[in-house]
Amino acid sequence: MRGNPFWITDRPHPKKVAGFPLDRISLVIPSGAYYYESDSKEEQDGMRDGFRGFFTKCLADWHNQI
Repeated sequence: MRGNPFWITDRPHPKKVAGFPLDRISLVIPSGAYYYESDSKEEQDGMRDGFRGFFTKCLADWHNQI
């Protein structure tokens, strides 16, 4: 999976979303803000596109094997 690069912190954000544990400790590199506090559409789009690309490739590879 690939999205935009980010920093990891040892101080989790108080917000917790089931299934996305790394979001609590992910910081946006340019601003240093937690991912949950980022207003950057570019950062949010990078994460979404990374997930979409990963699963699209996995499903295509799986489909080609059957």
